[in-house]
Amino acid sequence: MKCHQSFRFFFPVLLFLAALPLCAAPFDGVSFEVVPFGPDDAQMTGIQQLIDENVFNNLIAYPEAKLSINKDVGWTDLLTDGEVGNLGAGGRSVAWGKPSRLVYYLGKPQTIKEIRLFTADVDARSDQDYEVRFANNQANPGVVPEFPAKADLSSGDKILGADAGSLMTRFYRADGNDLSDEKYDWVEIRIWSTAMHDDPAAKRAGLPAKKKNDANDWSSPVELQVVGHPEANFADADSFKAWRLKQNFRRLDWQTSAKCPYDLVRAIDHPEYLYQAIEDMTDRFPDEFDPKDYKERLDEALARLFGDHSGAADFAAAIDNFNSLRYEILLSLPLLKDFDTIIARKTTNPALENNWMSNASREKVKYDNAI
Repeated sequence: MKCHQSFRFFFPVLLFLAALPLCAAPFDGVSFEVVPFGPDDAQMTGIQQLIDENVFNNLIAYPEAKLSINKDVGWTDLLTDGEVGNLGAGGRSVAWGKPSRLVYYLGKPQTIKEIRLFTADVDARSDQDYEVRFANNQANPGVVPEFPAKADLSSGDKILGADAGSLMTRFYRADGNDLSDEKYDWVEIRIWSTAMHDDPAAKRAGLPAKKKNDANDWSSPVELQVVGHPEANFADADSFKAWRLKQNFRRLDWQTSAKCPYDLVRAIDHPEYLYQAIEDMTDRFPDEFDPKDYKERLDEALARLFGDHSGAADFAAAIDNFNSLRYEILLSLPLLKDFDTIIARKTTNPALENNWMSNASREKVKYDNAI
């Protein structure tokens, strides 16, 4: 049994590497890749691009998945948010155990294509030392199983990394097939801390790993991906599309701290209303309304909106494109042609209380009236 190991270098650095990672049957022949980025990539664009490759294929981010056991890992929601965060600052989770333990239930047995772990920090907390185990407990759905004593996949017997910057490691098959033909509904990740508390900048890569690892600080995972197949987890393409849209909105909120207006979100949730508006104006105002190529452009705008996105900025541009077309269509209503200016008030909180309550019951905040 053996793993194959490969490396992609994106900056000149001496990366201390482990011996070949360990793989147990039925994972014989699985490849292992190490992809480091230097601390000079402060925006971490390189590692973000690698996260984006499978942000919608991450089984532990799907609605039916859940984190069942968490031992010594903080801010675990950041492990599946699709965002790398800021180097040495926001966006990091912390794993301080020896080892820390995360056990995820996938909702149903299924094949797994890759395991990817991303870490990032300004010091040795960016290094990696971990193991992966799988189990199938289909006979007892939702019940945590006994995992094998020996790891199915391991990063090896040396701490991996460059002691600063960001790092992705992944287990995969070079031919593109799943890691194993067997199906699993449980995944366990054991992560060892990698830095020293009194000197986190001390060189740690290349030192003995696992039980011989004497680190007493933490490791800084920023994303964990158990890559699988969406079609096994959603009832149909529309369900998957709706989930992807929700994830994109969440990522947009995280990066911009600005939420889309309610009316725009509703328009995106129900694009059929715009098609109905085009048809209605065409029927009611055949001599005054020119449908132009609205339907074709709307098809294109929605395809772009619901398609793959390289990041929050790309998704935001798709939203702007859809919103501009939405206004163009709605403002082409012939009844509005004699008006130079249209003033509209919109709010999700009109400050109206129930008829048996007084105005004193109103909240003093949380109003979003807009003209």
